[in-house]
Amino acid sequence: MSFLGIPIERDDVMLLYNPRIGRYVSCSKAGFHNPGEHLIKRLRSMGLWGAFLNLDALYPHRSRRVLFFPESHSLWYPIPSIRTAGGYAYRTRRLTSAQVSLWRAFDGQQTLGELSENEKVPLDEAKAFCAFLTRLDVQALQFHTRSLPRQHPSLLQMLSDDRPAFGREEHMYDEQGGTDLRSFHANIERGEFHFDNVETSLAHCFAIPHPALSHETYGTRLYRSLEKEIPRSGLLIEIGAGTGELAQAWRSQNRSHRYVRIDASPELLAVQNRLLPETEGILADALALPFEDASTAVVLCNEVIADLEAIPRGKALRWIEDYDLSPLPEGSLYNVGAWKLLEEIERVLISGGVAYLSEFGDIDEIPTETEQLNHPEVSIHFGQLYQVATRLGLRARLIPVTQLLEFDMRSHWLSRHSYDALRARMNGEGRHLQARAWTRKTLQLPWPVDGLDWVSVSEPGPGPLPQRFWALILQK
Repeated sequence: MSFLGIPIERDDVMLLYNPRIGRYVSCSKAGFHNPGEHLIKRLRSMGLWGAFLNLDALYPHRSRRVLFFPESHSLWYPIPSIRTAGGYAYRTRRLTSAQVSLWRAFDGQQTLGELSENEKVPLDEAKAFCAFLTRLDVQALQFHTRSLPRQHPSLLQMLSDDRPAFGREEHMYDEQGGTDLRSFHANIERGEFHFDNVETSLAHCFAIPHPALSHETYGTRLYRSLEKEIPRSGLLIEIGAGTGELAQAWRSQNRSHRYVRIDASPELLAVQNRLLPETEGILADALALPFEDASTAVVLCNEVIADLEAIPRGKALRWIEDYDLSPLPEGSLYNVGAWKLLEEIERVLISGGVAYLSEFGDIDEIPTETEQLNHPEVSIHFGQLYQVATRLGLRARLIPVTQLLEFDMRSHWLSRHSYDALRARMNGEGRHLQARAWTRKTLQLPWPVDGLDWVSVSEPGPGPLPQRFWALILQK
């Protein structure tokens, strides 16, 4: 990424220009604020200082990552230099009345000179405020050579290091390099917050009614999508029931099944038991289901199979040969844990029984370990999973979850960056913001806020992207 350093009126400040996105950021030439020290030194060594630029003629735009809270006259903005696997750290700054007026006027529709005149703020004062807002260690404001719409993607960009991957603990892998999350699941803590703070599932995010699902919840919509295919009564087992919200939604539609929850986490089972005392919970291994052959009418396994073991080719060779699967590129992992689960499902289903499995991945996606989680989930090669199912004699149907649940992808939710900023302030006040598919109507906050971004559900929000998920529906 190349930059041109362009001096502005003050000798101790320079403006960095990124020609790829047409964006300016200021930093101090003396003192070298972190994180810009290494960057500025590199610029100086290259002699990239450029020529004088008339700052008055540039258009100031608010970063889409920054929120303004009117009740405290404060900005809440990410710190570019502190970026962890969980996202940016945040800090706040209280504004004067004049600065509040300027901040609200930084809408990208006026040049700095026009804005200063219209807001009746001295130009030197406006420039001093901009010098702070555009610093490399702040980046709450961007200068562009033209007016941009509020949703322009460049207004999300920051000059910072790439987001690092989460570290991994040794017990999360076996000796051959395959994933092993048994210890991780057995030691989950604070289960009621697990899917907000550690791993947000699609079902958890849409456990509140949402316009994308015709104002229904994920669990309710799932039941309606499958009700014509499933036996109306008998044993139903849900493998990995999370906090029990999908089970609660399912039970609200049909209470004729004997509903049994299987989980590897004692903590999550306790959360489920409190929500669903009329159902049964069993601590067990999904790959050794504690049920007799041909005993189960329905199996639900929502967003679990990426947690099951994924192993290298040498260890997976027996299954690859048994199911006549095409080898993947050298070094790839194989979703053998998911294949073993299909074997268990085939064993326990009654004739006419139905199973539903969903997860992130694609029909021909090479299984890939996630980096945004603190444990190594692996995406699913659904083409291979489908082939294993059919080799087991199961009738199989593969369908995107968005198609099965008839997601309206034009619907909107709170953007990921706005969610992160709100969560940072809430955490700072000892509050908790759930990872839900918030809308303008459902998001209830203890204070007013300006600058929230609402994006389509096909763009990053509080939870995973719906279009990344597939469903495999099986019948014996």
